[in-house]
This record gives sequence, structure tokens and C-alpha cells, in this order.
Amino acid sequence: MKKRYLRLLIPIIMLFMMMGVSCAVYGRALKSEYREMLRLNLAAELRERIYDVDLILKTVEDYSELASDELCYMDLYGDRERILDLIKAIASSDMIETTIVCSSDGNGYNEKGEKVYLGEESFFEEITENFGNGGSGCVSIKESDNFGNVNIAVVNRVKYSDGTKGYLISIIYGSNISYRLFDVSMELDKAALVGVGGKVIIYMNDDPDNSLVGEDFWQQLSFGIPVDLIKLNISQKNDYISGNKSYGSLIVVPSSIENGAVVAVISDEVLNDAVTGKMTVFHSFVIAIFLILIVFVALLVLAEVIVRYIRKKRTQSITDDVNTDELTGLYNRTGTIEEINKYISTSTIKKGLLFCLYVENFTRLRTSKGDEAANKAIQVFTDKLSQNYRASDIIGRMSDSEFVIFMKDISETKDIRKQVDELQLFLYDIRTDVFRDEEGINAIAGGVLYPDKGDNAEELLGAAREAMEKSKKEGNGRISFYN
Repeated sequence: MKKRYLRLLIPIIMLFMMMGVSCAVYGRALKSEYREMLRLNLAAELRERIYDVDLILKTVEDYSELASDELCYMDLYGDRERILDLIKAIASSDMIETTIVCSSDGNGYNEKGEKVYLGEESFFEEITENFGNGGSGCVSIKESDNFGNVNIAVVNRVKYSDGTKGYLISIIYGSNISYRLFDVSMELDKAALVGVGGKVIIYMNDDPDNSLVGEDFWQQLSFGIPVDLIKLNISQKNDYISGNKSYGSLIVVPSSIENGAVVAVISDEVLNDAVTGKMTVFHSFVIAIFLILIVFVALLVLAEVIVRYIRKKRTQSITDDVNTDELTGLYNRTGTIEEINKYISTSTIKKGLLFCLYVENFTRLRTSKGDEAANKAIQVFTDKLSQNYRASDIIGRMSDSEFVIFMKDISETKDIRKQVDELQLFLYDIRTDVFRDEEGINAIAGGVLYPDKGDNAEELLGAAREAMEKSKKEGNGRISFYN
């Protein structure tokens, strides 16, 4: 490779390397920024969803609280119709599956007036343990033949007017809550609604048996996490977001109303897929930048090639001017010798025929009619001479009246004789084409074969001139060969 192009190639390679490193560093920083943005967006989405769920739970709890206050003035069975009207109003919500009033032993009825017994339900045992002495709150329904799984019971302790102690229980559709919480824009690896202590209230929909409800959520994770710090953030209503190579990202968004939080784990694979989608624009931008650079470099190279071509042509033009006869456009003496020697040094055939032609009429015409007439006659002569030979043949004007014709790759006797005959005919034709006003034409020629009579242009021209002198002695129109 030429040094000129090598010097151009080195800065181009360095430019592409710098651009590649810069794009890689910036792309890594942008990818990290996108990861953090996606986690914050997911936290914001979960915060909005848990707020909606909080409002639902809070509304049910408030209605239940008001209803329990009214129930204190009613008899569980004596005021059955009034109680039914009250609990029908609560159960009219789309979120509530059923509302039940019952005594402490679990006997009671629902908003439809149907008899209900809760004593054999596992969640009722939790109700009596937590609210037997009063209060209100939520209990997860883990397993129930009558009320299904993945549900939540909103419980209020009630003391009826006849002194009977019991409960007002509204059962909320857990699947609806789960859908509202976890149907987010990104695929979650694990997710649950937990209490402040970490016990699962609702797990996301991939736990159809509800086996995780009531369990400690932190124990479901196979990685070490700062549980105490997370519990502190939940109690203080602060978000907690962290990342770890072993599990991906952990997002904890506390409930702003209830005592609990929604917890989500998203794997690095899912997060990276989402980031890849975000990075598409950046990758397109990088590709566009490199394409622009490639086009720019191609234009630089093209400009360099064009400049070198123009410079070469200009140099060639100057060389041509030096080697070309100004009047005829044929090679001058220098150009003729140079072209013949170039052929001799490069040709593998090493055969040729050279004629040296002298036309005395041009000198006589210049003396009798002036330069303009002589030059015009020379131009007509050389045009016809050029038309009579191949483009590959070398035709030169050695002086005002002397011309050289070198035909390449000719050595056969028949070809030589043919060329002699054609030159003889040409000399005859110029009598009428060029010198019609002249009384007579004095044109002679001498010929030599290459390499028989020389191995360079000077030797061949010398031999041809000697042959031409022989023609001059024999008379006009003669063509002689050097012996």
C-alpha cells in the first residue's frame, strides 16, 4: 500500500476507534439510566395500583365500620329484615363477593338471607383469635370450600343489642385485587401484597392454590435481603428499590392508607429485554453516525482519487505538450523516439516496421506561398496520414518536412509488402488531395525492420534515413529499404 494512502488510513481507523469507544461508554451509561428509569416507572405504576386497591379496601372498611355501629342497636335475629337491608347495601359493591353477619360461634346469614356457618372455616379461627376481643381489620382466606381461595375478609367485631357478640364480615374478591395490582406493563418474577410484617395477603395470579397466602414473603425469596430495613421503609411509607445480580431488582411500594405494601421482583432478563427496546433508538442513532462517517470517509477517498487523477492528467497533459507537435498533434521528435523506445522495452513480440518519409513540397510551399499555406497543407497531409494507419501505430513529425511511421508487430513478408504498397498509394493520392496546385510532388521514403536494423529508436531512424537517401538518388516517389 502506498504511504500516501497509509497516512490517510491511520487517522480514519483512529477516528472509528474513538467513535466506537465513545458510543460504547455512552451506551453503557444510557443503558444503566434506562434500567433505573424502568424500575422507577414500575414503582410509580405499582404505587398508583396499590392506591386504587387501598381505596377499595378503605371504602369497604368504612362502610363496614358504619354498619357495625348500626348493628349495635339491632338484634341478630330479631331485626333480621333491617340487618338484611344494611348488609345488602354493603354487598352491592362489585368488589364484594358476599357480606355476612354471625355470632361468635360462626352461625349467621348473608345478604341474601341464606343461613351461613363459619365455624368450620380455617380463616374463621384467625378471625376469632385476632378480633375476638374487638377491633377490625383484614384476614386472608387461604382455603375455603364455600368462599374459594385468594379472597380477603374485612372483619368488624360487633356486639348486638341483645348482648350477643359476633362479627360483620365482607368477603372481597382476591382475584380482582390481584389483577388490579399485578397486571403491570412488565413481567414480574414474584409479586405479592404483604402486611407490614411481610405476611402475604394476596400473591400474584401464578399461585392458584393460594399456598403462599399467610406465609412470610421474605422467606419465599432465595436471596439475602435487608428485611429489617424494608420493614422500616414500609412502616415509614417509603419506597424501597434495590438491585442484585442474584435476583434482579426488588421493588417495595408501601400502602399509603393500609398497613402493608406491594412487593415485586423483576429478573435481569426481563429488565434487559425492556432496556433493549428502549435502546433501539440509540442503536439506530449509532448506526446512522457510523454510516455518515463511512460516507464521509468514502467522499474523502473519492476526493483524493479525483485529485490524483486530475493531477495525473495535468501532468500527462504537460508531458503530452512536451512530446506533441503543436501544429499537427502528432508526436514530435522527442515524443516519437520516446514512444518507439517504450514499445521496444515493453513489447513481448519485438517486431515492427519503420518508415521515414520526407516531403520536399512543404519546404517549397512555405517559401513560395508563406507559412499559412504551408501549415494548412501539412495539417491536411497529417490528417490523411493518421487515417491511413492504426491507432496503435506511432506517427511523428521529426521536422518541417520529415515524418516517421512505426507500425508495431509487423514482420511477415506479405505484411511488409502490403504496407509498402499502401504507402506508395498514399504518396500518389496526396498529389491531388494536398498538392493539386503544385507542378510536381517530391516525396521519398526509407524503411527498416525492427529488430533487424537496430534495437533502439535512434538506430532505427538512422538506418531509415540512409534508406531514404537511397530513394532520393533513385527518384521521387520511391520507397527503399536499408540493406
